[in-house]
Amino acid sequence: MAYFDGQSKKWWFGVFGGWLVVAVVAAGVLVVEYVNSGPPGLQLYRAMMNGTLWTPHKHSMSITPREITLRIRRSSATGIQCHVGSYSLVFPRGGWRGVLSWYRTGDSMPLRAIQNVLFSEQQGIHGPHTIKQAKFLSFVELRPYLRPPKGTIEIGDGRSGNFLVPTEVKSVTVQIKPMFRHRPICAIGDNFPHFQMSWVPVAKWSDPRDSFKEILSGVWPVKSLTKPLCRILTSCGVSSSKATKLIDETIRQHLAKQTDLQLLRNTLMADAAELRHQRSVRQALWTALELEWFVYDKHGPVVWVHLNSGQTMCFLIERDGAGIWVFDAAGGATSEGYISSFEFNGNINHWTNSQWIRTIKTVAVPFFSQQAPLSFAHRGRQTGERSSYHVP
Repeated sequence: MAYFDGQSKKWWFGVFGGWLVVAVVAAGVLVVEYVNSGPPGLQLYRAMMNGTLWTPHKHSMSITPREITLRIRRSSATGIQCHVGSYSLVFPRGGWRGVLSWYRTGDSMPLRAIQNVLFSEQQGIHGPHTIKQAKFLSFVELRPYLRPPKGTIEIGDGRSGNFLVPTEVKSVTVQIKPMFRHRPICAIGDNFPHFQMSWVPVAKWSDPRDSFKEILSGVWPVKSLTKPLCRILTSCGVSSSKATKLIDETIRQHLAKQTDLQLLRNTLMADAAELRHQRSVRQALWTALELEWFVYDKHGPVVWVHLNSGQTMCFLIERDGAGIWVFDAAGGATSEGYISSFEFNGNINHWTNSQWIRTIKTVAVPFFSQQAPLSFAHRGRQTGERSSYHVP
């Protein structure tokens, strides 16, 4: 009987010990799993790196671009004054093709919008001014990228032809065909020997405010963006019923308290290190959304230009160009643009930062600080939609 009791005790101790080992191992696995999962920011970072979330430029996530700040007194642009109805702007000297475009994506065919270009020419130093009509050259005659004859500059719509005016004229008047008189200008361009400037309305794909609004409506960047976010938030301790609500609340709060300028600056400066160490679920979510939105590679510095007029310009320098955003004194986006630093024969010029700074100071700032067409700053607040534009 004593023998049976001893064997029984050994058996029970064996069973208990086995279960104890299992419990300890299970607890260890849970601890390891918890430690490996890390804070919410790390979980979101891993999801972005393994493709669970859509990230356009993963290698840019860990890069914070260098910031250069310039304070420039707003100087009036000097060149050829171009009058188009009640709107006027100056095409700087040194350019060889000024473009005013009314062409929009979705138009059936590239129609000629400009009817005539008139310019004033003085006969002698003290002679009278004579109004002349610029010479029209068709697209076929001029060729797409052929420069105008020496001593002339093109003024055209970028589609069906161009008008040649002498480079020394001070102003031109652009007459629009009747069918285009009530259509706003969709884009403005100016070509130089080594680069091209394009000036356009703020577009959805480059505007954080509109992009975050599209996340709310489920159409940016993909319709199912909130689904993987919700699954990750659930693993961070947020219930599935509250995950979507949390995403909406976070975006709405940031849109309410941040200006367009602040949204762009913060998304430019967001990086993976900031995300990985976020322990707040809300802040980790917002940082991840900033990285999700950013559609540009961060190759060069970000140049911030502050003008005495209160305007702020952002130049994001890339491999072969620079993206531009223009903001008013209140931080609202009024227009955007792009400088392409390539020759039209296809050879890309890899400009140095000093070349960019010089071009920004002497050409870009005077050009983009002019009054843009009112349609460029139309935000579509009521409908949440913007027209699609084509840059000539």
